[in-house]
Order: sequence, then C-alpha cells, then structure tokens
Amino acid sequence: MIIWPWLHNKASLHAIDCFFVQVRRRLSILERPISTASRAGRTWYSYSAYNPETIVKILGIFRTFYNYCLAGQDGKTPDMRLGLAKGSSHWKTSFTSYDAPPA
Repeated sequence: MIIWPWLHNKASLHAIDCFFVQVRRRLSILERPISTASRAGRTWYSYSAYNPETIVKILGIFRTFYNYCLAGQDGKTPDMRLGLAKGSSHWKTSFTSYDAPPA
C-alpha cells in the first residue's frame, strides 16, 4: 500500500465549513438558538422545526439549490466544477419540473 505523506497538506475542511455556514444563514429553521437574558440556562428555539423529517426535506432542497443553482465567486456551481454541467440552472427550472409522488 502506497501512502502519500504530502497528501494531508492538501486536505481542508474549508468547503464543508462554508456549506454549513450557508445552511445556518440561509435556513432560519436551522439557525442556532438564542439564549435569553431573563433566566440562566434557558434557550429559545424561535424558528426550530419540531419534526426531524422536515429538516431532512429542507436540507435536500437546499443541497440541490447549492449544487446546481448557486454560483460561487468564480461564476461556477459545484456541478460545473466537477464537469457534470455546462452552465448553472435557474431555481425555477430545478424545482418546478419535479413531479411529486402521489400521497
């Protein structure tokens, strides 16, 4: 087994950290809780979801938006950087063409 010792120098969590920051900033349902000044130890979850299934659905929608619609500073989306697409998609075409399965 060949181990490249220089490879760990290229490893970074910057992209993952940026994604998490955008999730917290763009989705109010996943923002960090606010501590109240009236009582020590109390935390107020103002916009929190009480059903974990809701969070899974919202994260799936945000992941699609992030990968296919949201361009970075270089004008490319993550799927364009990987060579999966030639251009970015508009959010209306990404989300309105989906046919939901019958309930």
